Amino acid sequence: MYEFEEKYVLFIDVLGWSSAQSEGSAELSKALSVAQALAEAFEEGCKKVEETGHRATPRFELFSDSMIVTIPYIEGEVYWPEEVLFSICKRIATATLPHGFLVRGGITKGSIFHNAERNICFGPALIRAYELESRVAQFPRIVIDPDLVGFLEIHDNILEDDAKKVGLQRAKSTRKMDDGVSFVDYLAPRLLNSGKVSDHEKIAFESSIRFAKKIANNQHSDPSIQQKYQWYRTYTRAVETDFSVKRIR
Repeated sequence: MYEFEEKYVLFIDVLGWSSAQSEGSAELSKALSVAQALAEAFEEGCKKVEETGHRATPRFELFSDSMIVTIPYIEGEVYWPEEVLFSICKRIATATLPHGFLVRGGITKGSIFHNAERNICFGPALIRAYELESRVAQFPRIVIDPDLVGFLEIHDNILEDDAKKVGLQRAKSTRKMDDGVSFVDYLAPRLLNSGKVSDHEKIAFESSIRFAKKIANNQHSDPSIQQKYQWYRTYTRAVETDFSVKRIR
């Protein structure tokens, strides 16, 4: 019997991906590469679930130029929001950068039915996540439902305090810019110090920034698209300033 479940829901739109999929497009092969990159990013994020011992299994759907990720919410899973939800978001958002694409999305929590085996996904939370992406995000960012921001920030602060107790410095998982909308700071590294920051993590951070800056410097004749590039330039510069290689040691 079909039943709704309480889940975290992430709706992602890959900006410009639909044009790349047009018949006869020179970027048609690139569209396939993006699809593979998104699937692999999701699988990498799922590995984090196994590492944390979380009992729930994330599911995803990839269709047209969009992606849906759902993760069951289990009350009492203190480390869940940052260690898994944001981990998946960051991997997905940075996976498209080497291919020249940016993402826009929304995160919420609520009732949804998602049967990945039968490719069925619907419910109030999906509609809400789509609204956040299409009406609130505006720019290439993954915005967080205002009703969820406080909950995630509390757990993020707990993790930050725990890290300090063992001499680690964690970066915040969210960021706000001029309009005050909270979004996932997906370009930021997770740890800023200690030997636990591997060379791979440093290279990944530098690589993401390099690809992000390349995309951000694009120019477009359409003012609405150019505005998105301008916003992304501002975001990329802010991250680069806050998390320079000198700080990640």
